Amino acid sequence: MEHFQGHQKGFLNDTSTLSNIIDTAKALKFEGFILTANPSYGDYIAEPIPFAISGILIPSVADSEVIMQYYEKRTKRDEKGTVTEFGAWASTGEGRVASFKGRSPVVSRFSSRGPDIIDANRSLADVLKPDILAPGHQIWGHNFALLSGTSMAAPHVAGIAALIKQHNPSWTPSMIASAITTTSSNFLCSLPNIEANIITTATGEPCKSPFDYPSNLNLPSVTISALKGSIYVRRTVMNVGNSTETYLGSVLAPNGTTVNLNPTWFTISPQGTQDLDIQINVVRPMEDFHFGEIVLTGSMDHI
Repeated sequence: MEHFQGHQKGFLNDTSTLSNIIDTAKALKFEGFILTANPSYGDYIAEPIPFAISGILIPSVADSEVIMQYYEKRTKRDEKGTVTEFGAWASTGEGRVASFKGRSPVVSRFSSRGPDIIDANRSLADVLKPDILAPGHQIWGHNFALLSGTSMAAPHVAGIAALIKQHNPSWTPSMIASAITTTSSNFLCSLPNIEANIITTATGEPCKSPFDYPSNLNLPSVTISALKGSIYVRRTVMNVGNSTETYLGSVLAPNGTTVNLNPTWFTISPQGTQDLDIQINVVRPMEDFHFGEIVLTGSMDHI
């Protein structure tokens, strides 16, 4: 079995393609090929396609280096560096066994990231979108192929929504989204400089709440795209359970800020609501985005 060393730059500028490698391997009558990551260019995204011959993609530099060390150790060369004997072995085993590595949540490099952009000038809205992510990367999809993209992510989110709807038949789509993201509300009406009649035309109904900035949308994320000084935002939580529960709030503040919660703890009855005031203060100006966490831990182990 011969190997190609994956040259990521070639894939970025379209001078190399996986199809070309397969065609070359066929023309040279290889038994198969291994496409390894080039340490000079880092890991690559392995997007498998149907192979006309045996092949395997090794997108990790660390894994590729292990393979190359073995390859070089079992390869003999003369004083000029010319290969005189190959001693490395490889075999094709069970290819349907899943390998679970890494950690969640991780967004694929080809996926969108927030904050949301609201106009052609790429102005940022104080909303983190997308706020629901699904595993759309290398999913064992239709026609027995590994596929990536929103077409693979959508069925996962739809399946989760169907399970929630089955358990709570009376819930509306927005309540289901709330259960997935924690909560959501009336986004268009919060956009700055938006005309009310445009929203009525687009959605068929007028805004039911006063205009406010997206940072005050009742979302489970708090996004401030350009914070100066300090800001207050409010979130309202609802207990959809059947028992009264006491929650304690804790904060891991983003770099360069302090974050204060009010109240820091509260008791909430079934179907009850609780307002949370969140103050974010700049203590050291930063030039890029930083993230933190607000965690509410309940007495019945709800987080």
